[in-house]
Amino acid sequence: MSATSPALRASAQSVRLSRAELDRGYWALVTKLLRERPDLFTWAQAFHLEEGEQLDFDAFPFQVELHDAFGSEDLPEVSVMKSGQCGISAIAVSMTLWAGDVLGANVLYVLPGAQDAYDFSDSRVSPVIEADRHLSKAFAEGTDNKGLKRIGNAWIYFRGSVSEKKALSIPADILVLDEYDRLDQRNIPKYRKRLGSPKSLKLTRQFSNPSLPEFGIHKLFLSSDMRRWLIRCPACRHEVPIEYDEGDHRPHFVNLKKALRVCGKCSKPLPREAIGSGRWVAEHPGIGHRGYHISKLIVPDQNMRELIVDHDSSDEDTLQAHYNFDLGEPYSPRGGSLSPDEVRACQRDYQPPDAYSGSDWVTAGVDVGKQLHVRISRSMGSGRAAPLYVGTVPSFEELANLWTRYNVNFGVIDWQPEERSAREFSARFPGRVMLCKWAGEDQRRELEIDESRNLVLPRRTWAMDKCVAEFRAQTRLLPRHLVPEYVLQVTAPIRILQPTLRGEQVARYVSVRPADHFFFAESYDVVARLTRGGNAADVGTAEPETIRERVRRRR
Repeated sequence: MSATSPALRASAQSVRLSRAELDRGYWALVTKLLRERPDLFTWAQAFHLEEGEQLDFDAFPFQVELHDAFGSEDLPEVSVMKSGQCGISAIAVSMTLWAGDVLGANVLYVLPGAQDAYDFSDSRVSPVIEADRHLSKAFAEGTDNKGLKRIGNAWIYFRGSVSEKKALSIPADILVLDEYDRLDQRNIPKYRKRLGSPKSLKLTRQFSNPSLPEFGIHKLFLSSDMRRWLIRCPACRHEVPIEYDEGDHRPHFVNLKKALRVCGKCSKPLPREAIGSGRWVAEHPGIGHRGYHISKLIVPDQNMRELIVDHDSSDEDTLQAHYNFDLGEPYSPRGGSLSPDEVRACQRDYQPPDAYSGSDWVTAGVDVGKQLHVRISRSMGSGRAAPLYVGTVPSFEELANLWTRYNVNFGVIDWQPEERSAREFSARFPGRVMLCKWAGEDQRRELEIDESRNLVLPRRTWAMDKCVAEFRAQTRLLPRHLVPEYVLQVTAPIRILQPTLRGEQVARYVSVRPADHFFFAESYDVVARLTRGGNAADVGTAEPETIRERVRRRR
């Protein structure tokens, strides 16, 4: 609410008021409004100015319900999977200031890096405070700097996700996770713990452009009630969401020739008014976790020609940006992770033996968890790794039986979470087992060996890159039959860029599914071969054949 609010302008036009009278009228309206404890939408209309203007709900009509959701104390978790430039950060700014001003609540606002947090505070939050007389006065009487703002007894903290140390002692009522997919995913659980006080409101608001399928905000959206903006065609009354492509389920879609959004049933153009008067409908009503999907397709004035050009691009970076930032959808670029087809291409018409005592060098990789996931390979002269065992065993005692049956020359075992058991196992097979501990980011060499502690220290991303490369080159062979979960686990890790403490982007693998044990067993087996390659393999050893190769040989 500024000094030029509609109510005061009307008064000034009907009666000549002095500056002092205008001021008294302004503060009286402010006091009255705050006494009524306005909801977030009402508060934002009164106090949130962007470049001197009130928020434009005509341009973004879908924002109205999001204000209600973000400001609801009855919704513990709200997730928004969004396109770019759709106004969600403005809602988060309103909610953050409203929470302090009206609720007296402490807010922890998290962005990818510390500089991101400070820049956001300076460029998005401070201008809103400075644009309104009430907010300027309220924060002037408290604390107002880059990382910390105080209004009354409420505190607003702006923090980067890379280092959680500054947030460990912050008691929060509301946690805002902005640019969720770019946050350091390892620290998100620690930030959630800041809502642990019995007196906390325990509200989480998280939003982001999506990145990869089943990761980050897309994973959260899939666990929510999945609200989509339904649009009713004024011609035939067909009410469905709008998608880019025409589909069998008859969604509204983009007509490429006309560069227009059209009805999925009658194919008539959807007017601006129809798009703007849509409504949010939950795909899974009854789930307490509220989720929204926002695409530029639901912005009434969006130019469709711009989207069509990028959708037809053959450049992977352009295409990924289009899906993530225009359509608000996840996208898995070629090369971002192993595909099921790439894994299955390594299968051969081959059944591993029950034991092995040949001359090839035998390596093993073991991922330790509730079960031990194991890959045992023999190295062949062609550079391929033939599978001797791909499966699980329940204990280290059973693992010892495998070591003996397959005459494992050298294996690498995950050093955690069962370090003592792993060390006891390595003592049973001296010289034939080492433990793997991932190296820190400051380690320059890709692979180091600490003989004194019986540790292999590879750089994690490097080792996983090697594993992925071997699958793609089809040098990591697989048997004819695999356990059902194998392909899901090997394709779970995806290579992404994450910020470091210095704000640099580095490549890391994150898993889009809870289980990824077989991928790590394969990676440890690769590390084992790179650590102790052994003698040159017997070139004359027969390799597992593809079905096609076997048919040709029989002919």
